[in-house]
Amino acid sequence: MKYFGCAYYPEAWEKERWETDFRLMRDLGFNMIRLGEFNWGKFEPEEGVFHFDDYREVLDLAHKYGIRAMLCTPTAAVPRWMAAHYPETQKLRADGTRPENDARQSYCPSSAKFRFFADRIVSEMARAFRDHPAVVMWQLDNELGIEAATGLCVCASCTKRFQDAMRKKYQTPAAFNRAWNGAFWSGDFNSWEDLKPPFRFRRGWKNEYLRVQDESFRELILRHAEILKRENPDWVITTNNPGMTYSEIRLDRLFSRLGYAACDTYVASDNIFRFRTFWDFYRGITGKQQKFMVAETGAFNQVSTEVDSYDALKPWFWEMIARGAESVLYFRWRQSVMGEETHPAVLPWSGRPGTAYRTIRRIREEFDALPEDLPELPLPGTEIAIVHDAASGQYHVSRKSDALYVATNRIHLTLTALGKNPDFLMLDEQMALSPYRIVFLPLCERVSPQIIEKWKAYVRNGGCLVAMTRLNLMEESGIYCREPYPCGMTDLFGLEIDENRELLNSQTDANMGVFDISSLPKTSVSLHLFGGEAKAERYVEHLLPTTCSVLAPLSSTCFAGAPLMTRNAYGKGTAFYISTFPDVAGTRKLVRRVLEECGIPLPAAELPPEISRIERGRYLFYINSSPREISVPEERNGSVVLGSPEYGEGIMKLKPYEVLIVRKQQEE
Repeated sequence: MKYFGCAYYPEAWEKERWETDFRLMRDLGFNMIRLGEFNWGKFEPEEGVFHFDDYREVLDLAHKYGIRAMLCTPTAAVPRWMAAHYPETQKLRADGTRPENDARQSYCPSSAKFRFFADRIVSEMARAFRDHPAVVMWQLDNELGIEAATGLCVCASCTKRFQDAMRKKYQTPAAFNRAWNGAFWSGDFNSWEDLKPPFRFRRGWKNEYLRVQDESFRELILRHAEILKRENPDWVITTNNPGMTYSEIRLDRLFSRLGYAACDTYVASDNIFRFRTFWDFYRGITGKQQKFMVAETGAFNQVSTEVDSYDALKPWFWEMIARGAESVLYFRWRQSVMGEETHPAVLPWSGRPGTAYRTIRRIREEFDALPEDLPELPLPGTEIAIVHDAASGQYHVSRKSDALYVATNRIHLTLTALGKNPDFLMLDEQMALSPYRIVFLPLCERVSPQIIEKWKAYVRNGGCLVAMTRLNLMEESGIYCREPYPCGMTDLFGLEIDENRELLNSQTDANMGVFDISSLPKTSVSLHLFGGEAKAERYVEHLLPTTCSVLAPLSSTCFAGAPLMTRNAYGKGTAFYISTFPDVAGTRKLVRRVLEECGIPLPAAELPPEISRIERGRYLFYINSSPREISVPEERNGSVVLGSPEYGEGIMKLKPYEVLIVRKQQEE
């Protein structure tokens, strides 16, 4: 493991305590701290007056104890003098209010005054810590989000930026009105100055505004990355984010520019499934498959008290490592005496080592006892990829982003149950398809001509492409195409679509399946993860075959009898189309059919949802994330380096929360 550590807030504690903290960190096996993201008020207590001596002292102590630092730009929480004297630096919400004084992420991203102050504090910090040997990484801002906790900014500056962007994109109000269907509800605009947020009832209009806000936020912090790199080109620079569709920020574009990804994952006993998808996703979010950092994770399960907290925390840690995390930082070193006082921490308020401290030390000791080559393993190898269309997920503020997230999780859940851990590819012209035998396309609503040609070439050369509903039915501007879809790919899939419906999940279909949770322990299921079946919506389309064959029909809905799943031969390969978002059981049925059709062998038995099976180089990981014993098919081709399963009659019994690591024998 490259870095193992925690978030540290020395400004919250007495100086006399700092060296004790670092001694305890060293004894725990920590070699990194993450600090500074909320400390602007201490760094610049008065406008233009900068104090960095305390942090120099902290960093000197870190260096003394062999601990590296990931400093953070502190822009997520502005100092009080700024909000008080320069209100234009803060968001202006639709109701005319500005964020409260105790809020973070309150700033307006397009405010020239805020940008001046933000650039200055980042520049001052870069110069102050440029040559400090402890500083090796930087985090930009913190959990960047457009609306975040303080809402959407609709100030004059943001509105003007939006109007200018629409003028540049559409050229004339007439073209803009046509694209936005402004005539409906008498909504035509006569001038760009009339175009003002908020847009309460037209989701597409709000999506355009969010796109411009996204550009503004990314522009802001990527400028800070440039400032830091100018001072020290050796620094690794990233940012942290807690989701795939959390913030309306185009994470693919952000992390591809930064070149290194970090995520925040607060795992609990009922959401381990979601984070398996999440960690595989972050492995590919920069545009190539690479190791990543978990910048925040809980030092214990914050929503329940397990009998043995070590047992609960251990599988989460190993899931992160097995799926590609090379560094893990816990939040935080010591529990707060006020504010987020219930948040997980390594030490309690008292500062004395307790249960969480002992738990993490035990995990570190276990990791260090494993073979020396374990941290350098190659990433999981796979023949299957899932394409993520960030534009569809980020800006469809509620329903479509949920649909994409749910559909992706269901595909991922099915594949991992079959022992197949997919890669994620970001939807762009640079994505490499050739390493994969099967590529899934859930909810890719807007696809460029260049990507269409890339997909066609992939299938012509023998690949299997699997589209799941709403494929390329929108123009680049975000409006619906005026022709049957999937636009530009009707020949690839051998069908046309000109009708679709939104369905409540109360409607079921024999071929979609019904999600049955009765066989799963309650602690292992998140209904939100699986779509919140009573609330989530799904889509169904009316497929009109031209050259494709029908593999399964719809047996219900207004399109009963029309295809649910089709297959079309194209060159040497095959293109499949699925006309809806099936539930978990339906996804399982359809994904298995795809793998069979594409010649990928299926295991004799599926893994239970609580079990992960991951191969990395010569090592095989089995991870039981549940509080019950689970049996899986026996695999004994190698030596056990962690775990103690019971073998018998062709099965392995994994104890509650057990992690089994096997070093496979090398083939002659």
